[in-house]
Amino acid sequence: MIILPRFSLAACCGRLGGVAVRGAKLRLVKADCEIVKDQPDFPRCYGKDPYGLIYNLTN
Repeated sequence: MIILPRFSLAACCGRLGGVAVRGAKLRLVKADCEIVKDQPDFPRCYGKDPYGLIYNLTN
């Protein structure tokens, strides 16, 4: 049986389609996530949740 964590970046941010990445990053940090890599010039941002899963945030 697989037990999924109760927290995930997707649940925290919802769909990022129309949401600014800057606002999403603020919500993630408040939810104990870590911004691993942020390259605004080459639109790339990676966030890591408390369970170690890494996600790519895009506009």
